[in-house]
Amino acid sequence: MRVKSLLAVAAMTVAATILAGPAPSLADPGDVVVVADQSATTSVSQKSVTVTCPDGTHVYGGGGYIWNGARRVHIAATAPIDGGVNWTQWAVGGAEIRPNDYTSSWRVHGYAICGPWLPGLEYVSVESLVNSTTTRHAHLTCPGTKKLLSAGASILDQAAYVVLDDIAITSDLRSVDVWAIERESGTAFSWSVVAYGVCVNSSAVSNLNRVQQASASTVGDKTRDADCGGQQVYGIGMSQANSAGHTLLQSIIPADTDGTTTVRTDPTGAPEAWSVSTQLVCGDE
Repeated sequence: MRVKSLLAVAAMTVAATILAGPAPSLADPGDVVVVADQSATTSVSQKSVTVTCPDGTHVYGGGGYIWNGARRVHIAATAPIDGGVNWTQWAVGGAEIRPNDYTSSWRVHGYAICGPWLPGLEYVSVESLVNSTTTRHAHLTCPGTKKLLSAGASILDQAAYVVLDDIAITSDLRSVDVWAIERESGTAFSWSVVAYGVCVNSSAVSNLNRVQQASASTVGDKTRDADCGGQQVYGIGMSQANSAGHTLLQSIIPADTDGTTTVRTDPTGAPEAWSVSTQLVCGDE
């Protein structure tokens, strides 16, 4: 089963949707909210949750986490979706790394950061090459001089054998690099990865900036918090170093003014020390 079908999003080599309409130059204070939802708790090999923003708002960013995955389940997708209602939803998909080998029930929790229309609000996606090589990379840059408000990623096909390694937001908020890597013995089948970006005019949000916090480099599980210092969180990203396909993304959770990433080693463990960084897109509300 394709993770793409779970999220009900179409993979496109390059796609963009621009929302037009009257709006103030900046979001009004108090307009941004974080909403949550969760999937059913079952033992199926793949599932997703779609979080819908309140009426009259659009999705800025999002994330989620796996409950009771026990080193057998990972986040294989976290992305904005249109849903036929002008980009008001964020979806998170999880997949077991050994289908039919994990009998416990688990679920996916999702979060959506929502707010009013912003000047230049645009949803962009870029898909990597589709083949069976060990790693895949999708690079997305916001159009023109626009800046990245948030980023997402999804693995298309082979989510049981491929894991997300990076959803790396650049410090200038212009681009995101999504990397995925095959686990251990890999797969002979073709697959790809998609990078998603929510872009806005450079002046749409005051004092927009990226903060990043890195964990120590060890062989064990990692949780890394980051904080916007009182500013609003608009998006969250993460990157790993030296994990080499031996880790599973468990959570990438945005809150109002901070965020957390948790990555666990797979059942065989990591052969070398590795680290994870959490990145937040922060700005005035």
